[in-house]
Amino acid sequence: MRTFVILSTNLAGREGMLAENGLSVFVRFDGSDYLFDTGGGSLFAENAEFMNVPLSSLECAVLSHIHQDHIGGVPTLSQICSMISRSCDVYHTEEILSPRLPALKFMPAAESKRVSENLALIVTGSETEGSTIHEISMLVGKTLFVACGHAGIEKILGEAQKFGDVKEIAGGFHNFKSSENELKKCAASLAGSGIKRICFLHCSNLMAVRYFDDSGIECRIGAVGRSYQMG
Repeated sequence: MRTFVILSTNLAGREGMLAENGLSVFVRFDGSDYLFDTGGGSLFAENAEFMNVPLSSLECAVLSHIHQDHIGGVPTLSQICSMISRSCDVYHTEEILSPRLPALKFMPAAESKRVSENLALIVTGSETEGSTIHEISMLVGKTLFVACGHAGIEKILGEAQKFGDVKEIAGGFHNFKSSENELKKCAASLAGSGIKRICFLHCSNLMAVRYFDDSGIECRIGAVGRSYQMG
């Protein structure tokens, strides 16, 4: 099975689900389970329990960057793993100081690397208010999971393509300040790079959907409770 489930984002797409300003995505790919970010608190786990998503089976978790709405649920993840006496590897940027939490093995990633046949970590950096924010995106198969896209989606995609073919992007585009012309250029660039599908999540300007759709890319607006098949 190749699928991903939205546990936390800004929109709810199913009765009984709650949304928040945050991001968390559960990914199942050929028998391996991954967690991309933990949202702002325990909500990702509550939504996972409601949908019977098995967080106890995680092969690893990836924390994209230091912002609280992406890493606030780490203590909850520790509790889940502790209750079943299972350890979980947690990859993170160097700005995130490794807390001492049971059942979690924190592993800083300073540069992009392949972790396994199906998983690669894509590390990029961007300058914000005089400081550098590093961000890890997650390439699983041919799907690129992006948190906020601080470095720019085209830069992140270019780095990811060093590790394999990318056909789909799911995540945030950080494009609220982009002009109409910039959105059109980005859409054309991604289409020209071979992107076939986009699932817009947290930190995305949904007004951009029309331009990506016009470029021939299949667009979906992600919401908590929805699951999507991966290529």
